[in-house]
Amino acid sequence: MFEIIPPMVDTDLDKGGRDEREQDERGIPPSEVAVAAMKGLAGDEYEIAGGEAKGLKKAALKNPDELFQRMNQW
Repeated sequence: MFEIIPPMVDTDLDKGGRDEREQDERGIPPSEVAVAAMKGLAGDEYEIAGGEAKGLKKAALKNPDELFQRMNQW
């Protein structure tokens, strides 16, 4: 089993909500997620984190409670 952990990805999901909130950050392009996923699958990586998710993965291992609090402040 492989796990793909993308950061925020720029898709149409919640596009209207982002516009209403005037949220400028849209995330990485879906193609970037696809490239990282295929590279990880080819390398037999079972946890594939891309973009900012790499740092979140490390933070979750170090201090999961702190990361949980930070993520719920958004």
